[in-house]
Amino acid sequence: MPEFLQGVQLKDLDATPKDLSVDGQCTGCGECCINVMAMSDAEISRIRAYIKHHGIKPISHFKAPFAGDFVDMCCPFLDDKKPAKKCTIYPVRPALCRYFMCRSISDPEYRDQMLRRMSRDKDMREAAFAPKLNVRETFFPGGGAGREY
Repeated sequence: MPEFLQGVQLKDLDATPKDLSVDGQCTGCGECCINVMAMSDAEISRIRAYIKHHGIKPISHFKAPFAGDFVDMCCPFLDDKKPAKKCTIYPVRPALCRYFMCRSISDPEYRDQMLRRMSRDKDMREAAFAPKLNVRETFFPGGGAGREY
């Protein structure tokens, strides 16, 4: 077990679903922006073209002293230094990002509406069966020259 996890008890970890919205609306908090997710081949192609066209570089979120053992689990497209519009690939973001449920999934009307929309989205259907990938390595092999914070 890594040293930084020594003494952490399972009971100390809060796995309770949280409503990250304000009055049911996304706040742009970035809590949904993760580095490991499934994407369709079409999404990968669109994102590659977009980052090439716009010269987008990966963003590193942590500078850890044990960097050799550390994996940045935040999405490399999340610019969390900005108060809003944090996604640098927002127009081509993956279906998983588009359908992230910020609002409580205990709201049956909201949950059913989102599930209906997801079932009609070709990228979402393909991503559901795609293997999970490391977003940073997929789009910036070898780490790239990212901006560190």
